[in-house]
Amino acid sequence: KKPKIEKKSGKEVVPVILLHGWDGQRRDFDELASVLQKRGHAVIAPDLRGHGDSATVTLANGETKEIERDRMRSTDIAAMLLDVEAVKKFFLDKNNAGEVNIELLCVVGADVGAILAVNWAAYDWSRRQLPAFKQGRDVRALVLVSPTSAFKGYSLTTSLKHEAIDKLLSIMLIVGEEDRTASREARTIHGRLERMRVVPTDPKDADLVYLKPNTTLQDRKS
Repeated sequence: KKPKIEKKSGKEVVPVILLHGWDGQRRDFDELASVLQKRGHAVIAPDLRGHGDSATVTLANGETKEIERDRMRSTDIAAMLLDVEAVKKFFLDKNNAGEVNIELLCVVGADVGAILAVNWAAYDWSRRQLPAFKQGRDVRALVLVSPTSAFKGYSLTTSLKHEAIDKLLSIMLIVGEEDRTASREARTIHGRLERMRVVPTDPKDADLVYLKPNTTLQDRKS
């Protein structure tokens, strides 16, 4: 029996950005994206630069050059924030058209995608506010799958201290408990977040959730 497809009105539609891990691609999220869409959410899973169909760059002379992923440095990875910002801009246009609610934005990131998700959320909440209209501050939830603290010098440590990250956003961490390296990284990140949170009286109100399925499978490999 096919699952029922939920339909929601524009401002009830949650926009979701799915960020794959290193050496991954947008198709890693095909199954998850399909499930979320059937539940009435709007989903975009981009190929981050250097991955999938975003593995080339157009030069000033019009020629194309392949991006050598193995030679990418921390500054190149940090530039992926622009890829996420482009997706957010698309959702913002859809919000202005009444098709989604940008103020319910959720970002899911796997391994390096988790670093990117945290850093971009901190950026979104750091936008300078103007008297006439609100800029940024739209991310409401993060889902970090097998998160790692740093990769090639690109780290999420500073962003974890941002007020929005450590106090305001709902955050879920998911890691296969049998993978010792991945679970150790996730425990460290969870511990830093937990120290800044107020424990809710009712567990149902928890805005920091740590899931540890009994498996060795992680992010794109799962």
